Amino acid sequence: MATVRTKRVSIKDIAERAGVSISLVSFVLNGKSREHRVGEEIAERITRIAEEMRYVPNMVAKGLRSGRTYTIGFIIPDLEAPYFAKLSGIIEREASVRGYSIMMGSTGESDTRASGVIELLRSRGVDGIIAAPNQGSRDEIERVASEGMPVIMVDRHYSGSDIATVTLDNRKAAYDATCGLIERGYRNIKAVTYRSGLEHIGDRVEGYLAAIAENGLIPEVFNADYYNRREGIERWIASVMSGPDKPDALLFMADILCVNGIIELTKAGYAIPEDVAVISFDKNDAFDLCSVPISYIEQPHDRFAEAAVGMLLKAVTEGEELSADKSVTVTHRICWRGSTPVHRIEKQP
Repeated sequence: MATVRTKRVSIKDIAERAGVSISLVSFVLNGKSREHRVGEEIAERITRIAEEMRYVPNMVAKGLRSGRTYTIGFIIPDLEAPYFAKLSGIIEREASVRGYSIMMGSTGESDTRASGVIELLRSRGVDGIIAAPNQGSRDEIERVASEGMPVIMVDRHYSGSDIATVTLDNRKAAYDATCGLIERGYRNIKAVTYRSGLEHIGDRVEGYLAAIAENGLIPEVFNADYYNRREGIERWIASVMSGPDKPDALLFMADILCVNGIIELTKAGYAIPEDVAVISFDKNDAFDLCSVPISYIEQPHDRFAEAAVGMLLKAVTEGEELSADKSVTVTHRICWRGSTPVHRIEKQP
């Protein structure tokens, strides 16, 4: 039986379906819509038609013409963390729309592993790197950037570094969340974080401490061991919730910590928010399984990905220098839900 070959969809086919010129389709699929002032509606229609027709760029031919591989390296610390799974999916989507693929590498918490991951990506000829590295990767990340590789960090930053970043103002986000709890009537607010040299985590703790100090309250920060966090949080909750200084609200500095906290509170028989209010830094899909909607500080993954991919590819295609002065700060949003209702403060006689 003869094999029937399916004709490869070309940009000419897409142009005919969309009723536009071939050059217009090329601009859109190569991420140059803004540069050539292609209308947003037309760009969206071309992208949709390309997806419907299952258009796959001929990367070999494209690479030979341009000297590029049309591959972006993406470095993360933990492949299993829900936050990074979500972020990597959105970055992959943003890159795909622009005709690029993603090659991922995980550093874990090992400082030596970062060097191996970076060298692997370089050996595969990636055109640039988006990194959400651990603190120990700093030397390697800065070295590869200094050697001419376009590099941008997302969700992370190194103080004093000249590498461009796309991140939140983590200090302000935690400060706003803590002030929001205080406005709702909570007075014994404790924070849960994990031991880390990561500066964005430290920024969150600083924001919490600043809000607590400004309002004359007493701070308490529990530092869990990230890889043994469940056991540590279990012991801490058992101690603090049964002690004389029982909190009326808990601010978790990462969504995975909040998931562990909710599990341990529930196991110990404590109800949210009746016994303690809860708010998380970022949303976790596991929150949908909770009987009470969990409040969270939203990190807009879509905007992280759009800005990071857009800036990196501009550096790759146009040679624009990536430096700290090109960094983007994305605005956070606090989603107040059922786990942090307005708290009635009992008046002292």
